[in-house]
Amino acid sequence: MTSGHAKQEALLDELLKDYTDPQDMLGKHGLLTQLTKRVVERVLEAELTAHLGYAPHVRHGTEDGNARNGKGQKTVHTDTGPRGGCQVKCVTFFTPAPAPRTESQTD
Repeated sequence: MTSGHAKQEALLDELLKDYTDPQDMLGKHGLLTQLTKRVVERVLEAELTAHLGYAPHVRHGTEDGNARNGKGQKTVHTDTGPRGGCQVKCVTFFTPAPAPRTESQTD
């Protein structure tokens, strides 16, 4: 057993020690649902950080048009089913484009 694996096992044992009822672990508001929600939120936050190239709460000029705009409630579909209420960061992608010119007719 590797050191990392032993730490994970110890962490899981600590997390599960007070849960004896399967409903508390697997029910609608159980530990697995809460844990999955938190993991999905962290993954989405890390993905957004990698995409934008800067961490949350860091002042960043929006010269490239991308900006973090707060969080919103979203339903994320996972392998274990939809997970509603995930705090997903909203991003604005704005690239200004010139307005099309109208053709004028002169005779």
